[in-house]
Amino acid sequence: MQASEQVIPQSQDEIDLFEMAVALWCRKGLIVIIAAVTVCLAIVYLVYTPRVYEAKVYLSEVQSADVAILNAANRYMSQPVESSGDSFSASQAIASVTNGAAFALLQKNLNSIAIATSYFKQDMEVVYRKLGRDESVNELVREKFLKSLAVVRPAKDDDFLTVAFQYTDPVLTAKWLNGYIKYVDKQTKQELLHAARDNKSLAIDEYHKQIDSLRSVYAQRLQDRLIRLEEAYNIAKKLGFNKPAASNAGNKTLFGNLDESLMYVRGYEVLQAELDALKSRSHRDPFIPEIRPIQERINYLKSISYDENALKIVSVDSWAMEPERSVKPNKILIILLAGLVGGMLGILVALIKWAIDNRKKALLQ
Repeated sequence: MQASEQVIPQSQDEIDLFEMAVALWCRKGLIVIIAAVTVCLAIVYLVYTPRVYEAKVYLSEVQSADVAILNAANRYMSQPVESSGDSFSASQAIASVTNGAAFALLQKNLNSIAIATSYFKQDMEVVYRKLGRDESVNELVREKFLKSLAVVRPAKDDDFLTVAFQYTDPVLTAKWLNGYIKYVDKQTKQELLHAARDNKSLAIDEYHKQIDSLRSVYAQRLQDRLIRLEEAYNIAKKLGFNKPAASNAGNKTLFGNLDESLMYVRGYEVLQAELDALKSRSHRDPFIPEIRPIQERINYLKSISYDENALKIVSVDSWAMEPERSVKPNKILIILLAGLVGGMLGILVALIKWAIDNRKKALLQ
């Protein structure tokens, strides 16, 4: 008797599972209808959802020679000018701009909000306004433009930087991406050229200050020389040395290496002649040997011109082409998911309906 009672529940469970399968099969129409409705809703969604297209541009570094113009003046701004034991140089050495540094600056500017805003106002804002967008420019740039722009840095085994842009119009997608790359390239060039011109101007100003300093020091030294000559002249006058004192041996003058305190032995006629010459000296630069090398550098720096067309900071492997297929929404994936979700929802509804029907039968019994 106990054995039969243990068998009955097990048999009842098997009957319940079978009944469940039968119930689902009997309600297969409901399941199919719910799945079909879900798929139809997905199709309606695909019909009314705008297609999104993606365009890409591949960028890489240029050669060192392409940025050489930026470093044309560097060696004349960092190496010292040596003359007569003194050295003069610009206040600090100017670091050379490498092709890698220029490319890194371009990458940084691709995500610059200021540059993106400037380009958006120039080429894109009018289109968004025609579409009825009334948000501020800053909001449109941040939420629409920059969020649709992706800058993918090159991997270890890849030399190319990928810039991708997504938009609902295939023509504008490629046009705006190419236009933005060119705009950033131009802005980066101008930034680098502006820095080079500023460095050159600073170096020229520095050299002019050095020349002024040399002239000032020379004027002070000349004044000191005049004072010493006048003192020696007065001593020679009192001693009656009108001619240079001669040596007893060979009758040769001895003032080639004469001590400053014995300048009077040159005689007051020679001293007077030197005093007159120094006082009447109007052109002093020829007597300052350090000035000419500095002036040569200034003239060379002034001769350097920075042509934007001679500068290249990025190599474009492939400009963006008008995309032929959309990347969003993914039609096949959405329909498959809709069918799967619709089928599961149909099974759930069928099971609920079967449970309700069984409940009603139990109450009626």
